[in-house]
Amino acid sequence: MSKQIQLSCLPSEILSNVFEHVQDTSDWRIARNTFYECLFVCKKLKKLAETHLYKNVCLQKNDIEPFAWRLFFTSHSNKLGDLVKSVNFYPDNCGEIVSVPEEVNLYLNMILKYTPNIEKFVSASTEFETFFTWQRLLLAPDNQNKYLKQFSLKESWSTADKRMYTLLSLKYKQTLTNVRLYPVVKQDDSIINDGDFHEVKNHLSEFKSLEKVQLSGIFVKDKPIITELDGTINNFNCKVRSLHLEDCKFLENHDYPTNLKPNNSVTTLDLGNPKLCAQSIQYFATKLKGLKKLTVITGINNIAQLETKEEYAEWWNRLNNLCKQVQQYKIDLKDFKASGYLEQIKGSAKLLQDTKQQEANDTTEFIMRIGKQDPSLERYMIEMRRNNSMVRLFESKISHNQFMHNTDFSEIFSSIQQFTPKTITILNVEHLLNYEETLEYHEVFSCNGTLEEYFTKLCSKKTWNIFHGVASLIKDRSGSVIHLEKMVFPNSVQGFDQVGQKPVSENTNVSEMKLTNSLIYPNVLSKFCLKMPKIERLVFDGCIFMTNSLYQLEIDLGDMELGRLELDLSRVFHSQTLISPGGGHTITVSTRSATTTAHTFIKDENHKTYQAPSSTLGSPDNFLVSVKCKELESLAICGKEVPKISH
Repeated sequence: MSKQIQLSCLPSEILSNVFEHVQDTSDWRIARNTFYECLFVCKKLKKLAETHLYKNVCLQKNDIEPFAWRLFFTSHSNKLGDLVKSVNFYPDNCGEIVSVPEEVNLYLNMILKYTPNIEKFVSASTEFETFFTWQRLLLAPDNQNKYLKQFSLKESWSTADKRMYTLLSLKYKQTLTNVRLYPVVKQDDSIINDGDFHEVKNHLSEFKSLEKVQLSGIFVKDKPIITELDGTINNFNCKVRSLHLEDCKFLENHDYPTNLKPNNSVTTLDLGNPKLCAQSIQYFATKLKGLKKLTVITGINNIAQLETKEEYAEWWNRLNNLCKQVQQYKIDLKDFKASGYLEQIKGSAKLLQDTKQQEANDTTEFIMRIGKQDPSLERYMIEMRRNNSMVRLFESKISHNQFMHNTDFSEIFSSIQQFTPKTITILNVEHLLNYEETLEYHEVFSCNGTLEEYFTKLCSKKTWNIFHGVASLIKDRSGSVIHLEKMVFPNSVQGFDQVGQKPVSENTNVSEMKLTNSLIYPNVLSKFCLKMPKIERLVFDGCIFMTNSLYQLEIDLGDMELGRLELDLSRVFHSQTLISPGGGHTITVSTRSATTTAHTFIKDENHKTYQAPSSTLGSPDNFLVSVKCKELESLAICGKEVPKISH
């Protein structure tokens, strides 16, 4: 049976779902080329491909004219224009349009005329929208495009375009699903004098299909906007589900409405770069009774002028009450403020704990990124998550240096004690740590001391403060998952002893602890069991082990009860010479059963095997790896399972 016949036998519903998947997950060029090729496979595929090819259309400069004429020539036959729901001009162009076709207005008029079902008529270029598509829509007959939902793709148009936006909004008020309000206030004026803003605001109840309203306060400055916002919400129809507020300032000295008319239709509130006082948060909690999802992205300096612990507590309590009303929230506070960072962490931890929902699988996570991050990525120094909600503090790009110079890790962990996360992830602790860097340090310090002394001085306090902080979060709990990356455990327990050795309950049981790309002097590993007596799975992945013996590595985990141990021995070095052992590795495991099992790990080009020891243990040809712990059920070395250990 040919492929064409096979495809023609598939139900149309399945083929349509495949095409929808291609449309949703592919670049517009790939999707268009895919649908075009399908036109020539079989009749059934041609019909479906044609539908998807013309449903969402992206037009570059040279595509506009032929597309317009194709719609014209098919307007009396198969009417391809009836299939068109969306047209996006210059989809890859977010800047200035260098040139446009000379007869572009003619082609735009043709496209609008022969696409009666069009819902989106937009451009990725703001310039093309405001100079061309908006003009054509304004001049189009009132009864021509009865289903238009969106005419603006970008939100960066200037105040000079406000009047045109207002006229278009009112012209298509029956079908638009999204409206943006952009009040402009001059220095001595109030919002009331902005005619365009009020012209749209006062007619919002007539926008029958409206689902989302955006309000930008960037040109309002410090003038009160809360009263206008309240009136705007009161004019919403019952279909408005989303409210997005950008650069709005809600200050303490503003007059907040007292007799509020609650709104039950808005389910999503996005606050982008707002100034929020405690009173404004209370306003949203009282006003938006149907709220289910909340997003706040702002700087710490924008949450009013908080100075005292009481002021911070009041602000977070109000936010806490608001978040208790919703099903999902995301709070991002970008800036770092040395005088109040602990209050922010405490408030965040309390928020996550107080908004605990009764879910079968309650997942909680604490993430701290310590080293510098890739500046192209949006990363926060601290993240706390509970199920689908999260709080993120101190964006790395703008807060890293202040965070590192003004924080105390012991106090940070102390501040989140009430959160009790199940998963704890500490990333990029020593962000410069890598094999090449270690070699460089060794060359530098070999003349003026030792690498060991350098790491002890540089990393000891930080390392043990983080370790004890993590241990404090899992105390008396079971099922915790820990991931530590780029840690340096120096050949010193000075920092460990300074923190103290409080007894740990036998109920403390770690499900998994993973150390990746870390540098470890193994003689300190015995301290782990004092804080983590039971670990079901312990993983050392890509770690550098520094041993004081040329031919032996001792991993002494003390009285730790282990389920499984996974070791990567590809980076074992002598601490004085940085010589890496070659030849075979013999693994000896000693547990409380007083039995020792030894196997030699042989490497060759084809496979890895274990066999009985054949040469002296701890010699150039047979590097000895000694593992000691209270209990151990299984062991893997470099990804290879060691034969079952006898007890």
